Amino acid sequence: MASSRFSSFRQSSYRVPPPQPKDEIESDDEDAMLDISWYHPNLSRHAAECMLIDNAPEGSYLLRPSSDKGSFVISVKLSKSVQHVKMNLLTGNKVRFGNTTFDSINAFKKHIELEKPIIGGDSGVTVILSLPYSRFVDEEESHQYVDLLHHAVTQKAKDSDDGSSDEGTTHEVIPKHLAVCSREGYLTKVGKIRKSWKVRWFTLRSSTLTYYRTKQSTKPIDVINLDEAVAVEPDTTKAKDNCFMIKFEHRTYYFIANSAEDCDQWIVQLRSRIKPH
Repeated sequence: MASSRFSSFRQSSYRVPPPQPKDEIESDDEDAMLDISWYHPNLSRHAAECMLIDNAPEGSYLLRPSSDKGSFVISVKLSKSVQHVKMNLLTGNKVRFGNTTFDSINAFKKHIELEKPIIGGDSGVTVILSLPYSRFVDEEESHQYVDLLHHAVTQKAKDSDDGSSDEGTTHEVIPKHLAVCSREGYLTKVGKIRKSWKVRWFTLRSSTLTYYRTKQSTKPIDVINLDEAVAVEPDTTKAKDNCFMIKFEHRTYYFIANSAEDCDQWIVQLRSRIKPH
């Protein structure tokens, strides 16, 4: 019996360990990833959500790096949101996606493109990975996610110097409620109740910050009155890059911008709308 137990222990101790996630991406791995046309090596989660929500039909997907070393994420357009599913590079040049392990990056690529797997969202809604979003697509300038709008209207006015009417003359005026520093673009905002981060389209006009589900939406989700704001500051409490907050006496709003420059510009323009207290 003792010999049998030893034999069993010896066999189990020499089993080949399963592949483990890699801590670092090797150069060969990176080259193989770049062979995937829908891999975006420099795309952040926020930028991926902006691109897919604003510019892609349902079922569009792309692959991007994860914040975790050795990991990647497939981001897919699902209804009016974006779902993110992790993909890991393993030792032995294998890939794990969901519950499936592939022998190579190329095998994973072929599976996604040919089999078109179904992804389930948090709400139970499913979507087919049907449309790869290539990194070689030329994005419009609007996909800088920052628009500086200079508003001007032309109206006929009387000459105030001599009181005479000059109907043939027009004057360009910029109304106070359409200031030249008006701004719009995508930001990621944390919810009041569920505390989940959602990408929303924001427009800044005068002292109001209005946000919508997408850029194409006509009905706003809410309007933030900046007249009651106390401060606008960069934020580090959420452990998020390019994060800033708008503080009110009753609540603090948190946002993530697309880049450090975008974050600084939003802060500057929002601060200009706050009344001294």
